[in-house]
Amino acid sequence: MPITQQGALGRSQADAQAAAWGGVFAMTLCVFTLIASEFMPVSLLTPMARDLLVSEGQAGQGIAISGTFAVLTSLSISAVAGSMDRRILLLGLTALMAISGAVVAMAPNYLLYMAGRALIGVVVGGFWSLSAATAMRLVPSHQVPRALAIFNGGNALATVVAAPLGSYLGAVIGWRGAFFCLVPVALLAFAWQWCSLPAMQPRAGVAGSHNAFRLLRNPAVAWGMLAVAAFFMGQFTLFTYLRPFLETVTRVEISTLSLVLLGIGVGGFVGSTVIGSFLKWNFYWTLVAIPILMALIAVALTIFGGRVAIVAALLGIWGAVATAAPVGWWSWLAKTLPRDAEAGGGLMVAVVQLAIASGSTIGGLLFDKAGYRSTLIASAVMLLMAAFLTFLASRAQPAQGANAAGATSPAVETSQVCMVVGERRFGVTLAENATARALAGMLPLTLQMAELNGNEKHADLPAALPADASKPGTIRNGDLMLYGAKTVVVFYQSFPSPYAYASIGHVADPAGLAQALGRHGVRVVFQRGR
Repeated sequence: MPITQQGALGRSQADAQAAAWGGVFAMTLCVFTLIASEFMPVSLLTPMARDLLVSEGQAGQGIAISGTFAVLTSLSISAVAGSMDRRILLLGLTALMAISGAVVAMAPNYLLYMAGRALIGVVVGGFWSLSAATAMRLVPSHQVPRALAIFNGGNALATVVAAPLGSYLGAVIGWRGAFFCLVPVALLAFAWQWCSLPAMQPRAGVAGSHNAFRLLRNPAVAWGMLAVAAFFMGQFTLFTYLRPFLETVTRVEISTLSLVLLGIGVGGFVGSTVIGSFLKWNFYWTLVAIPILMALIAVALTIFGGRVAIVAALLGIWGAVATAAPVGWWSWLAKTLPRDAEAGGGLMVAVVQLAIASGSTIGGLLFDKAGYRSTLIASAVMLLMAAFLTFLASRAQPAQGANAAGATSPAVETSQVCMVVGERRFGVTLAENATARALAGMLPLTLQMAELNGNEKHADLPAALPADASKPGTIRNGDLMLYGAKTVVVFYQSFPSPYAYASIGHVADPAGLAQALGRHGVRVVFQRGR
């Protein structure tokens, strides 16, 4: 708010941050290495068990322990990290991934092997918890789905190549050599992130943001998380047992099996590439349609399971939509909780990990006790349930308006509060704090806002608001802040700032905000409703 000479500098730095695609691709390499590390044991269980003098089942518990630590980390990472620069935190997690690979590769016994696998679980939980919040800091809000799709491209690639690559390397240089190969890739990801990630101080001004479970008091978040849980349970009820289905029902040979799995991976790349367009077309209907299509595929597999060509085609479509779905759900998180993306990301990672474990367990029990058809039908039922819960989540978004100013509401939803500038309307998500609630109590509110610094508009309110100011470090395009006790500020550029503000909220999609506000004073109306 104070007059500074940072306008041009702030804009240039904002442009660099808003277009930090180098950081996005560096994190994508990290995703690839992370997923490859997590699932490398799948194709190496036999030699690992023989070398460590344990059963294959015990060796396979290395995947279970990584999932357990991923859940624990995802629920605590935001609180434990506190005010740490998120760039440093991501670099630390990447370094820990390299250490994990080295520990597993050199493990002289089963205990150290499990310790190495626990470390990779910490990285999985921490990295994915921060992914949506980091994407929101690296690119403009309208490009967040694209950045998340790129992240998921690394996920899809690793899912496709991890098992066959691990098997090949294990045969050539041994299972320890296969794990050692991941270490230099992790170090390359570390170096790339070091060079490309900007400083990212944690967002300030959201009370209680470290309490992930508190977010469930928002019905939109609660329904959404239930939908996520049902979706991943349904997906992995089927997907975990895809290989035995193909071998015993479709009766494919190893070479054909590899081609079918490759088709799923190729479909995943296609899906993660085009999903952004569908989300822009109709966000929630896309999220509803994906599990419905997957449920239909699961039912179709019970009918055409013995016909290789049809099964391959169906699974290619499955790969496309199943890989695209997480992009949609991470975008949902960014849209629903723009000020709580870290805590929300941790909660989502925990939900996903638990859902995967539950789905795999249910699918296995049904596959063994009642046959493959029961597994496929159970998957279809869960996916249809996910579609219904997604619909309820979409309906819960506007339902928040009734208690927008109440102390018990975690956030006032974007669809219920808007900022009108001339002919343009911008959705605003209010922060969860006393300042935002007090401002909500003043709505509707018309302000004549003055220009300052080429990056903000400001105006004094008719009454002072409660304020717990802090230094955000970086101002983002679309931030709505309180300076002092009475001055409301709308920022339309991103730039580093040493000043203290109380957060009021954030414009959900600030594309075109600078043009709408213009270069001079402007009349701005804040009101509830679309």
